[in-house]
Amino acid sequence: AMYGAIRAWLKNGGALPPDPVLKTAMLSIRYGFNKQDQIQLVSKEDLMEDNPNLILDDLVRAVKPRFMRLTAKYYVRGGIFTNVIAEHRKKGWKPPQKIDLLSFEGQSNIRN
Repeated sequence: AMYGAIRAWLKNGGALPPDPVLKTAMLSIRYGFNKQDQIQLVSKEDLMEDNPNLILDDLVRAVKPRFMRLTAKYYVRGGIFTNVIAEHRKKGWKPPQKIDLLSFEGQSNIRN
């Protein structure tokens, strides 16, 4: 959440004051350790929440779709998984009318 908020703030003209102490603090690498005593730069929660939205933002800028849905599937150990869905809809865009394929007569791909 934090990274996405900062990114949006900067895109909308946000700027930091020219402070050398702040610059040094911002450029220093901060990290922690996970339960396995491995270095962890970003928590899984932050990554899962921000990453699909950031990817979607970049894709929307690149291809300018009317509608786009991005599904990120995260599989973690222990059989637990999480799906994060991010969507973009162009202002004023409405989806086409739903077509019910079951309303058509059955067809066969076998020729007689």
